[in-house]
Formats: sequence, C-alpha cells, structure tokens
Amino acid sequence: MTADPPFAHLRDAYRDLRVRCTALGRSLSEADAAELTPTCPAWSTKDVLAHMAGVCADILDRNTEGAATEAWADAHVEQRQPLSLAEVLHEWDERGPVLEEVIEHFAEGFPPQFYLDAWTHEWDVRQAIGERAAAVPDMRFIDDHLPWLADLMVSRSVEAGLPAIEIGRHGDGTAPRLDVSDFDLMRVSMGRRSRTQIDALEIVEPDGTRRSAAAYADTIVAWSINPLDIVDPVLPA
Repeated sequence: MTADPPFAHLRDAYRDLRVRCTALGRSLSEADAAELTPTCPAWSTKDVLAHMAGVCADILDRNTEGAATEAWADAHVEQRQPLSLAEVLHEWDERGPVLEEVIEHFAEGFPPQFYLDAWTHEWDVRQAIGERAAAVPDMRFIDDHLPWLADLMVSRSVEAGLPAIEIGRHGDGTAPRLDVSDFDLMRVSMGRRSRTQIDALEIVEPDGTRRSAAAYADTIVAWSINPLDIVDPVLPA
C-alpha cells in the first residue's frame, strides 16, 4: 500500500479552501464583487480573490521576489483588473491543482505567511459580504502554524518590556493568558480587529483572575490593528 505524500493533509486543506473561495466568488453579484472590503480597504472582494489567484500563479511561475510585500500583492490585483471575476476564478481553478501537487511534497518550503495569508483572505471575503457568507471556520490549513504565530505575539510583548503572556491554548498555564479561540487569534494577529475590540478581550491570570487585555493592545497583534470594529459571520460548529 502506497503511503500518502508527507503533506497530504495540507494539500487537501488548501484544495478545500480554494474550492470554498471559488464557489463563494461565483455566488457574488456584480455589486458584491465590487464591494470594498473593510479588512483590505483598497481592495474589492474581487481584488482579494485576484490576489489569492495571483499568489498561486506567482509561486508556480517562481515570481517570488518581493513576496509578501504590498507591491507584490498589489501586482496580482493590477494584472487581473481587466479580467472578469469568473476569469479570475477560472485561472485559480486551472492552476490551483498544480500548486496542490507542490504542497503535498514540499509544504515545509513555504513560509508561515503563505498559510496565514490564504486563510485570512477567505475570511476577509466572508466578512465583507456578511451573514450570507457565514460558515464554520476550517482551521486545518493553518493549524500547524498557530504555535509559531502565538510565539511571535509573545515575543512582541517581551520586546516591549511587558511580561510574557500565553495566547489561547498555546502555553502551559504558568503565565497570564490571552483568552481567545484559534479563530480569534488569527483575526486579532492579522489586524482584523480594532483597538476597542482588542481592549475588550480578557487576560486570565494563572490564579483565574480576569482582567482587560488593554495593556497589551499594541503587542498582541502580529502586524496591525484595524481602524474599524470587524465582525465576522461565523456559525457555531
């Protein structure tokens, strides 16, 4: 019996993410596709999907110089501006399976940001069109990288001269813990929550005492804070 490739679980998770996103994209009206996203305010929902298709294409074409920079991401959108949303989704459908073959064997060669970015943008599109896009979050594609992300957030606290904290379920219970689910860990760390929303989170002390996370607002995010309160359309499992 032939064993599965070493990263078959990530191949499958990326494929499922892609299929969900293209199906969601095909459900959008023209107005939905043109709707600016509160989490990526310069981009429409079509633009976000164009970026996701563009990441796939650039990896396969080895066009990764400047990867993860704003200019690299903006180029995905600009290059696909003349295309319809249907054409963008068709491109991703055509090239996605090839990238999945790469992932199934070489996933360790992809930086954590690749996984975090793809997962984040699925929820950016869902958030932009609200309750009609509600779903139970699929955490498989990023699960392996959440400890790395939690460690990054902890290191920012230490660098800022604050006591070390633990993030959600990622810790041993010996330090104050930011009480968030893995879903909210992702949305907070990737700049999809406002300062007001972060302040409303709670730190749980090892003795069970709860207090506001406000003192950590500048350090528990990995990259940015959103100027708007962002409410994601999540249905409970």
